[in-house]
Amino acid sequence: MSSASTIGEIVELVGSSDKSWEDAAQTAVKEAVNTIRNVHAIEVLDMTAKVDHHIKRIQNRNKISIWC
Repeated sequence: MSSASTIGEIVELVGSSDKSWEDAAQTAVKEAVNTIRNVHAIEVLDMTAKVDHHIKRIQNRNKISIWC
């Protein structure tokens, strides 16, 4: 019986945006695909925001999965 194995790597990136949580995640993905090949998935680990009477800057910490 044959079994295929895949090896992957995880990279953590912080995305930030003035617009939305989704835009912050997209910023991290855009940076990843510009510098890393075979980006497969993103997992948002946590989200934070700077506040000064309203949300000023949104950040999220992300795990980016890469197929090797």
